[in-house]
Amino acid sequence: MMNSGKLKTVEDVELTGLFNQLGDISKHLGGLCSRKYFFTLCLTGCMFATGTVSLFTTANDQVLLGAFHIPIELLVTLLPLSCILVIFGVIIRCNQWEKQFNDQLSAISDRV
Repeated sequence: MMNSGKLKTVEDVELTGLFNQLGDISKHLGGLCSRKYFFTLCLTGCMFATGTVSLFTTANDQVLLGAFHIPIELLVTLLPLSCILVIFGVIIRCNQWEKQFNDQLSAISDRV
């Protein structure tokens, strides 16, 4: 639009700023969606590894960490649980960016 010389009014120029902001929000949103996909793949791998490890452990198996006896089942489930928490955090953040994206679209449609 700027190269074609079609920007004649102040409102047209201000509208390009709104589109630039929309592009920035879209980049953030795309990055978050990629991370969400990556962590979902990590969760799948963790669940597979957890299932495989649990085949070779019993409920009474423990690991000695310092002065503490920690059940192996607890250690095995911590990694998938942490992946789930990260995915929840990414989903919440993604929802915030989607709201900003929709608000920006509404602002653009009101001006056009």
